[in-house]
Amino acid sequence: SLVFTMSVPPSQGLTYDSAAWGLVCAIGYWIWAVLTGHLLQRTWRRLALASVVQDMAGLLRALATRTRDPADLQVQEQVVRQEAKLAEQMQAARDLIFANTDGPAAHLQTCVLLRLTDLRDLAIAGKIDTALVRHGAASLQERLIFADVLQHMALAMEGVAQHVRTARLQPLDATVERQIGRLLDALEARAGDGRDDARRVVAEILRSQFAHVRAIQA
Repeated sequence: SLVFTMSVPPSQGLTYDSAAWGLVCAIGYWIWAVLTGHLLQRTWRRLALASVVQDMAGLLRALATRTRDPADLQVQEQVVRQEAKLAEQMQAARDLIFANTDGPAAHLQTCVLLRLTDLRDLAIAGKIDTALVRHGAASLQERLIFADVLQHMALAMEGVAQHVRTARLQPLDATVERQIGRLLDALEARAGDGRDDARRVVAEILRSQFAHVRAIQA
């Protein structure tokens, strides 16, 4: 309707024909917008959920980097930026997914998004660094193991993101799960060095996160 209005010469007054065409264009645009929105809602929801999963993987990678080098200010800033990006994507996904109550697909997407929210909260509030220093300074080897677990979780989440984005069922990478399990078992093994309790607490935190990752994969 705006195009038709602008096409009328300034010297020509408003006629019934131009007003009718403007009304037709407005109604046509409204019908096009409603139909397009209805047809694309499913795709928008799927892509929004895939973006959340991908950004969750990015947060896990950033936390892994911080675990390796907690004194690096640039790494700290990267974690904060990734947290903010994930929060923004989650809000957009909530607006699309929570408003949909149609069928089992909607229920599944809602469950996955809620699991992602819990995983995000665990990852941010897990306080791995606090548990590490509770019984003295952590060794570099310990930090590398913790970071390796987070990296493997990020790999698992990236696989989920690819599955959601393409809507194609893909086999789960059992190698990643087995490696995470081995690393966590190694953390809980008693070494008699005075840091067994600290490693056990961290292993419990990481197992809780891993349980959410497996639930999301399923």
